Amino acid sequence: MCVAPLFTPCLWYLYLTTSSHCICGSKYVTYAVNQPSHSVRHRYSNFEKLRATLHARYGSYGVLVPSLPKKNVVLKGAGFHFQRMRGLQLFCEKIAKNPYLREDDAFKSFLEPNSQIVIERDAVPPAPLRWMQAVNETVTPVNSGEMLANFRKESEAVERHIGAVITKARQYSTRMLDMGIATGDLAAVTVQFSESETNEIDVLNSLSGKELSGDAASNSVPNVLSRMANLLNSQLGSLATTPDAVNMCFVEALEYESAQMADFNILVKCVDKIVTDNDKSEKGLHSLKTKSTAKMTPQKIEQHNEAIEVTEKLVAEAKIYLDLYIRALCR
Repeated sequence: MCVAPLFTPCLWYLYLTTSSHCICGSKYVTYAVNQPSHSVRHRYSNFEKLRATLHARYGSYGVLVPSLPKKNVVLKGAGFHFQRMRGLQLFCEKIAKNPYLREDDAFKSFLEPNSQIVIERDAVPPAPLRWMQAVNETVTPVNSGEMLANFRKESEAVERHIGAVITKARQYSTRMLDMGIATGDLAAVTVQFSESETNEIDVLNSLSGKELSGDAASNSVPNVLSRMANLLNSQLGSLATTPDAVNMCFVEALEYESAQMADFNILVKCVDKIVTDNDKSEKGLHSLKTKSTAKMTPQKIEQHNEAIEVTEKLVAEAKIYLDLYIRALCR
């Protein structure tokens, strides 16, 4: 069983453990979300459903939802599940630290036994009330366009630099693993040589018996090699754990930040899409208003005017939504 403690600024805390199950010959793993009063188990797919729901509810309104660990991890077996569990731990921790997400009904339900997680499927679901209250207290910056451009430029730079650090850290981890194996091999053959010199090379040793007596014995090749082997073996423990320590304490945290930067880029680029959609709506409205109604029947004119009224309403709502979204990002 693997345990990864999680502490939040709240009065309660969570930590995750793993457990394997088998139903009808099909094996799967669940992750226990442990709380002071009770524990609930979820498969990875339930974490995906929770994030999809939170992203649908809040991502549409400029909130950066925590990221899940990648599916295409390198490790296999127990190492794979432990690595995934640490990623899920970060996911839950970040939600618990967000004053809006942790109060959402989807997350509260997720922490309860026998909870049914339903993915939010509305294209633009109703705005979360508490978050909208916070956004409405924010004034749209005069230089919002410049800020958004800087958001995009700087977040892309951060993502790029983090990617470079992750690549080098993984190379370091791999080389430390190789070094640990090579050190172990060197220690083994050193011990073999030392033992061979001492126990098997009788005739040659007898020719230099004087040199191998007294103080000279401690400086003989077999004894020097023996001391070297002991030194190498003493380093094996730290060398063996270094790759995992680098991945656990450094790489995985950076990968999470990289994923968050990528998601933030998507949020920022969404502004461009909203602007493009608004431009299309305004062009459509202009076409409707400038279209001649001279040859239209009264019924067609009525339908035409209704279409103008509906489009005007959509354009007005789109402008409000764009302003709201920009204020949310800036907040």
